[in-house]
Amino acid sequence: MGLISYSFRYSASLHLLHAQELLEKYDIPFVGTGSRECRVAFDKYNASLELSKLGFLTVPSFLVQGSEGDESALSEWFESNQLDAQSGKVVVRENSSTSMANKQCSFVR
Repeated sequence: MGLISYSFRYSASLHLLHAQELLEKYDIPFVGTGSRECRVAFDKYNASLELSKLGFLTVPSFLVQGSEGDESALSEWFESNQLDAQSGKVVVRENSSTSMANKQCSFVR
């Protein structure tokens, strides 16, 4: 059994990004986005920043790293986005599926 088929068969947690890296590592041509670009898009917070820089409309977001958040920075974020901390609605989600410590807050109107 070849290395690639072995990896696909026995790694239940193999992400598409890993498949792209594997194909690139062994110079196997494929159709689709490269692993470097996918890595940027895979990180929701950084992807949102990049899209915003390019003029795309994105939802306001605040990155919380680790278990301790900066409460004053979060309060500023609520204020700058005209949110009432008591009644504002936010979505808290993982920044990427491999990062349980990083959570992203996105405002929902």
